[in-house]
Amino acid sequence: MKKVNETTEFGLDMIRGLPQAYHYTKNKINHQCIVKRPLEQMYKLVSDNVEVTDKFNISNPTEIYEYEGPTWIKKKWTPPPLKKMFKDSITFDKPTIVINNKFAGEITEKMVESYQNKFEPDLEYDAITRPEYETNRRNMVSVNSYSLTFISELVKRYSDKFKIIYISPIFNDSYFKDHNIVFRVDDFEYLEKNHPEVYTIKQFLEETDLTDDYNIAQFMLEATSDRHLTLVGGNCKLSSYFGGDVIIYMSEFWRYGNARGDRGIFKTDSWLKHLSGANIIQMNTYNDILNYIDESWVEGE
Repeated sequence: MKKVNETTEFGLDMIRGLPQAYHYTKNKINHQCIVKRPLEQMYKLVSDNVEVTDKFNISNPTEIYEYEGPTWIKKKWTPPPLKKMFKDSITFDKPTIVINNKFAGEITEKMVESYQNKFEPDLEYDAITRPEYETNRRNMVSVNSYSLTFISELVKRYSDKFKIIYISPIFNDSYFKDHNIVFRVDDFEYLEKNHPEVYTIKQFLEETDLTDDYNIAQFMLEATSDRHLTLVGGNCKLSSYFGGDVIIYMSEFWRYGNARGDRGIFKTDSWLKHLSGANIIQMNTYNDILNYIDESWVEGE
């Protein structure tokens, strides 16, 4: 019996676990999936033999970060057609833009100061999200995220033409929380107060019977769109299943100041395109993203 055993970070479930499980199912190969407890329902989309485990250990093969991808995507690897599976699960009266966001603690305030001195004036300082430091003793900040300032600008510019959909972690039992630091920044409360026209995953979960499955809700919302704003990490691996333009935001702070900023997987036209045929685009400033939306999404309508 073949085994799909994913006990590492969520991104590996998207780029290895699910495609392997779906390949075995599609080709009627006897197999078993051993998966992290919060991801049970996600794997049941593609397999009828799923066993949960509470084991977690970080084991990410370096070859996944290469531009051309790991060797195992060339055999026994068939990404499930998630967009087709969830198409029309929810519909809107306008074309949609999906923001798949997360505020992760990535670098320290001291590192920010160092990069500012080194790379001035190329960095966008309003792209840094700082949580409340009484709950953040290491003084970490989030740089690879869409700030509330940016989201407000996006809504003001484009909500007359597009329905803006917002996804960000809901810390319930179906959200897989690993070792990484993820900040709570009251983004949903901010949008409810200032931009109620934005449709959030929080609102979707409250309105449906999917209250216990964050990932299925993500798939449904992502499937509405050919325009995705996402981030480095697990976010872009999920968004890349849903075709169209997938803009991966990588902050200049990360690109210039972190060795992981040169990983090929996050670069334009990387192997992530094989998950659905999506157009993978790395962008490094909010201004570049807004200019691209103007030229390719607004004028292209």
